[in-house]
Amino acid sequence: MFEIKVCETDEEKEKAFKIREIVFIDEQGFLIELERDKYDERAVHVVGYENGVPVACGRLIEIDGKAKLGRFAVIKDKRNNRYGFKVCEFLMNKAAEMGLKEMYLHSQTSAAGFYKKLGFHEHGDIFLEEGAEHIKMVYIAI
Repeated sequence: MFEIKVCETDEEKEKAFKIREIVFIDEQGFLIELERDKYDERAVHVVGYENGVPVACGRLIEIDGKAKLGRFAVIKDKRNNRYGFKVCEFLMNKAAEMGLKEMYLHSQTSAAGFYKKLGFHEHGDIFLEEGAEHIKMVYIAI
């Protein structure tokens, strides 16, 4: 069973941060100093649980009336279960509930196809973020 919960406490947020650490720092080699940022304090964080075990996460930040989605991560052996898709969809719905019709994210170029399946479109040129190639992707809710 897979369930997504909005993090209400620091303890729940730490579960999201641990997933991010495993995926972004341990697996992908990003710097720990760059992984957490100024947005973490005010972001809406979610964690996806498989049978009560935290396995996926993401966050939503309102910036200038738009929703910036990001920090999507799924534990390696839990990928291909559509957990990342479900977490992203959950946050897209949360943004819509908040009245945020325009959503965007910075996708690693290797993951752009994943976000296209959710209705996002590439916008602009490829850029480096934390040493990896990214592309801005935009979604406008109707």
